[in-house]
Amino acid sequence: MKQTILFLLAALLCVSLLACKAEPKQAEASPTPTQVPATDAPTEKPTEAPSATPTATPIATPTATPTAAPTDAPTATPTAKPTAKPTATAQPTIAPTMEPAEVTYWIKCVDQNGDAVARVTVTVCNDTICAPVRTGDSGSASYTGSPYAYEIHVVSVPDGYTISGSDTVTAPMWGGTVTFTFTKA
Repeated sequence: MKQTILFLLAALLCVSLLACKAEPKQAEASPTPTQVPATDAPTEKPTEAPSATPTATPIATPTATPTAAPTDAPTATPTAKPTAKPTATAQPTIAPTMEPAEVTYWIKCVDQNGDAVARVTVTVCNDTICAPVRTGDSGSASYTGSPYAYEIHVVSVPDGYTISGSDTVTAPMWGGTVTFTFTKA
């Protein structure tokens, strides 16, 4: 705000100085009874008395408007392709946002046919601790905690199932769903 005010004051000062230079003041001399003012407007006639001082009608001074002088210099002709590569790329400004204090991670366990696998125990781990979570009859479980890319490990599989693929998955930092697939024996 302070910079804006200073900028406006500087601009106002500059405009004032330009106006003074554009309108040079002429020396004002009182016309003698024989002089004719340089205007088409009617003026007072001086009186015949030798001691009287004639008055003149003020002359309006036109305001100068700066214009660019015409030049005979050739103008640039656009080329078919750019002659130089851009040196900088504009980057979007990202507004700060509030991070949630807690997010929810969903653990989904299914077999090769997409059917729910119940009673799977997993651990949700950060760098220092692991929390055990067990899926219910729907084959799903959830863990709510602070945002973090937790490692989720399968530690117990119900009888008749084996894990297909990795038994460890890294969860998305801002919560979401992690799916483990099992093969039914």
